[in-house]
Amino acid sequence: MTHLPSGRSLAVSLAAIAATGALLLGSLSASALEVPPSAPSAVASAAVLRAGEQLARGERLVSPDGASSLVMQNDGNAVVYAAGGRPTWASGTQGRGDSLRMQDDGNLVVYAADGRPVWASGTVADPGGELRMQDDGNLVIYRRSGSAAWASSIGGRIDEPRTDTLRRGSTLYAGNRLATQGGTTAVMQADGNLVVYGQGGALWASGTRGRGNVLRMQDDGNAVVYAADGAPLWASDTSGEPGATMVLREGDLRIADDFGVLWSSAALVVRDSLSPSGLVVAGSRLTSASGQWRAEMQRDGNFVVYGPNGADWATNTSSASGAAFSMSSEGRLDVADSRILWLRFPRISFGIGQSGVALPYRLVLQNDGRLVEYDGLGRAVWASRG
Repeated sequence: MTHLPSGRSLAVSLAAIAATGALLLGSLSASALEVPPSAPSAVASAAVLRAGEQLARGERLVSPDGASSLVMQNDGNAVVYAAGGRPTWASGTQGRGDSLRMQDDGNLVVYAADGRPVWASGTVADPGGELRMQDDGNLVIYRRSGSAAWASSIGGRIDEPRTDTLRRGSTLYAGNRLATQGGTTAVMQADGNLVVYGQGGALWASGTRGRGNVLRMQDDGNAVVYAADGAPLWASDTSGEPGATMVLREGDLRIADDFGVLWSSAALVVRDSLSPSGLVVAGSRLTSASGQWRAEMQRDGNFVVYGPNGADWATNTSSASGAAFSMSSEGRLDVADSRILWLRFPRISFGIGQSGVALPYRLVLQNDGRLVEYDGLGRAVWASRG
């Protein structure tokens, strides 16, 4: 097992191939760039092939219990042998393969002697992974997050498990994402930007750049995008909240603890309205279309409408533990932390011959400075004044 020269791209581009026979299963999927020079080889007895390392002909990985192995054979075929010497998987590259390389980009590739790629695992989007020969006889590529990206037992790539939560102490690496059932994703992109996507496209971004950037949900409650050299590039400024986690909701990436929402990507987007289940968290606001009015959720727990002449209306609430203004799917408006501090309900009676409750509700900060809640038929069902 040998280390490859650093600083050179090993990504490859191949058309898919299929070899026949039980031991000749393989697939080609990678993106071709520069092929590195060959490296000196040494017999390997380790169970792990890390990023930047290779197996030359005659070298192998051996499971910790010594019963299973991956052999880069002299005939050019990479073969997994189970206990008793029974072959269970092969790259199908006999007569062509010369080395097996675990690339920095996460792709496992068999190269010919002239540098041509002849087989690849197709895991190029999972940088920093490692290949393990396990005691159960399975050869597995693991992502840095710890999830399996490819396995010889299934002969193909494994999608990353979907999760909507980044817990304290956890890291989101390039190519990794959070995802909701409804299709919202938060992606740590390969270009170093953390982006929240909805069905209509990008909703929010950290505005960071640089290969190797990672997002860390720290133990102190702060979420930070770090550069490859460890320099902080962006932060949620939520330190001092050790119980906080990052959670993705439909259209919104949030940091919250048991007492409420501390940070929200949706709250940072300029908007004049609030949709059902929407939040205005401490330090964020609604802004009228004219730009002259703002409804701000203050850090002291008061929700205040400001206009050209100063404060115009307020809930007159106070809180020291992260209160937020919200509208429920039933149209209920409230200011709450762990307790409800202020509460209003929409009008639901409209007289003889008129429809009753009509969803969905919407709250708008109008150009006249009033907060007005409308039902699904466009009828005003609550207003801050007048």
